[in-house]
Amino acid sequence: MLIGRRPEAVEGLEAAPPNGTPPPNAQPYALGRPTDVGWDPQGNIFISDGYTNSRVVKYDKFGKFIKSVGTRGAAPGQMNTPHSLQVDAKGNVYVADRGNARIQVFDSNLVLRAIYDHVGNPWTLCITPGPHQYSIRRTPIPTATPAAARDITGEVYKMELDGTVIGKFGKAGKQLKEFSTIHGMDCRNENELWVVGDHRVARAEDRPASVAGGASPPPRRQRGKGDDHETHTHDCIRRAARARCRPRDLGAAAGVRRRAAALPEIPFDSVPNFLKLPDKMYLGEVPGVATNSKGHVFVYTRTGTMTATLGGSRVFTHSGSRLFEFDEKGAYVREIGVGIYGFLFAHVVRVDPQDNIWVVDEAANLVMKFDPNGRILMTIGRKPESINVRNYEPPAPPAAPAGRGGARC
Repeated sequence: MLIGRRPEAVEGLEAAPPNGTPPPNAQPYALGRPTDVGWDPQGNIFISDGYTNSRVVKYDKFGKFIKSVGTRGAAPGQMNTPHSLQVDAKGNVYVADRGNARIQVFDSNLVLRAIYDHVGNPWTLCITPGPHQYSIRRTPIPTATPAAARDITGEVYKMELDGTVIGKFGKAGKQLKEFSTIHGMDCRNENELWVVGDHRVARAEDRPASVAGGASPPPRRQRGKGDDHETHTHDCIRRAARARCRPRDLGAAAGVRRRAAALPEIPFDSVPNFLKLPDKMYLGEVPGVATNSKGHVFVYTRTGTMTATLGGSRVFTHSGSRLFEFDEKGAYVREIGVGIYGFLFAHVVRVDPQDNIWVVDEAANLVMKFDPNGRILMTIGRKPESINVRNYEPPAPPAAPAGRGGARC
């Protein structure tokens, strides 16, 4: 027999707002499904923030907020799913504005300097080190919906930092030297590229005879007066204050295929089965990969099984993702951050010039910094409250009905 009723411990998930409800105003330290992180030479931190806030945020090297730029939209300086971010040696910030089919370039003070709207819908970027830097971007697809364009998402493009595309490699598929939905890339070594996506981690090596390996790049196309990309970009910026300037529709499928067909092929080799996992350990959906100065490889994967722990005031969820480290020969080294509070839904991992490891977790709304030994040094953002715990209170007595001239007998 049971007499009585135990109170409900939790109220459940918060109700989602109706479709079309604008997101709340972005806050300095509250991230909204962030996507990537980068640093300028002074150590300032830049975060693409992301699915909800549609902005780029700048913090100093200690994590103090400096400024942000961007709101949701298609005008210059606005963003629609900034999905990746990289910073060059001069401190310029390159943002993969995926939903608007363009790359926007800001200086270190987040002032808009250029728009490259001939790149399809960029999902991920990386910039090589060295005195002559290149940008490498994931395949341009005609829309931001990968399933609608899977057959043309297998190419990787190499660009000058001024937006000139100088070559491509890869093709659609899931075999060696084929790529599908590439979600993350690392090019710390110019002649070695790591890509992840579709439950795979792939290593591609440039051949010496390729454009990337030192051969002269193809001559730049001479732009006529009616086809001047830079003029179009700056005209857009000037006109943004008084009217919406819509970038050219160069991301259409026909335009993508036509421009891709004219580019030179960069010869490359793919290294099969490079990473060696222990028995009964597997990679799930892999969105992030990075390398450090020793050649070690870091893989941030959605392999984990999420667990929930009921605390004194709320429920804690963790372990939805895992961070693995491999040595320069592909041997498994360790797992970093086991059971950590912020590992929920992996999005990207990056390694800075000092070999600190940075993890961006989309669901936790956190950017986390680890030192080379795996100790956590900094967090930016705040994990959302997923479940509210109810403190039990007895129901209030019903209110007495109102009457005229006081209470009734």
